[in-house]
Amino acid sequence: MNEYETSTDPSPSTKVVEAVADELDVEPIELETPLAEAIETDALDHLFKGPGDSVVISFSYYGYRVTVEEDGDVTLTENSE
Repeated sequence: MNEYETSTDPSPSTKVVEAVADELDVEPIELETPLAEAIETDALDHLFKGPGDSVVISFSYYGYRVTVEEDGDVTLTENSE
């Protein structure tokens, strides 16, 4: 099992941007809509900053339902609209 210091791991907001960009096969900088237009990124990062209660948050971004879990895992599910 590998353990990483929190300071060296990307923030949840960075993980979301990277996951969406990867899914769309573009570079993160190429995303036209900033993540901050979908969710308050500072609040997202703060929720997952340290140990505490179980946290799972979901929101829509770029046609995906984005779920961030307490361990920092990011899951994308296509919105069915």
